[in-house]
Amino acid sequence: MSHHPKSKAEAPAATVEAAAPDASAKPAAAQPADNAAPKAESPEVAQLRDRLMRLQADFDNFRKRTLRERDEWHTRAVESVLLALLPALDHLNLGLRHAMEQKVDEAHIKGLRLVADELQAVLRKFSVTPIETAGQPFDVRWHEALAYLPSTEVAAENVIQETRAGYRIGDAMLRPAQVIISSGPPPDAAVKPQANNAHKPAAAPDGES
Repeated sequence: MSHHPKSKAEAPAATVEAAAPDASAKPAAAQPADNAAPKAESPEVAQLRDRLMRLQADFDNFRKRTLRERDEWHTRAVESVLLALLPALDHLNLGLRHAMEQKVDEAHIKGLRLVADELQAVLRKFSVTPIETAGQPFDVRWHEALAYLPSTEVAAENVIQETRAGYRIGDAMLRPAQVIISSGPPPDAAVKPQANNAHKPAAAPDGES
């Protein structure tokens, strides 16, 4: 069986036929460019976006204001209750001091002291502490001066005596302490003039009338 070599004229025809494009194939879709400019926002969308941002800001302000008012209301309510308790504590401490001065039954004194300590514990729970007064300089932020009295033991403008306890809540004043303030040592008494003996009648000799 003899083999007939392909003619040189057949090879180019086959190559051209393979390289020819398919007329039935659809052209590829054009891909959008990555750096294409975004579509401009319509005025209606811009207006709605602005309204939404304003509503969000108003709601945030409302939420903050509500929380602040709630905290302020809670603080005022707590202060009102604590202020109502302070006179009862004043009377209890006064009764305890009177019982100790009168040396009443020890069990009675112990019971009063126990109640007073419990009330003090309640105050400390709400950060309420007594205001220092003994020997302290007068401070208008914490003290309410009832009178000025001279004193040789307490320097001027310092507290001599506390007549009603004061309390602070945290760093704020809950009730001022009523105190008596020293005005310093009293002025020196005027020196009395010595008696002049020349004006005194001479003593009569013994035996003379």
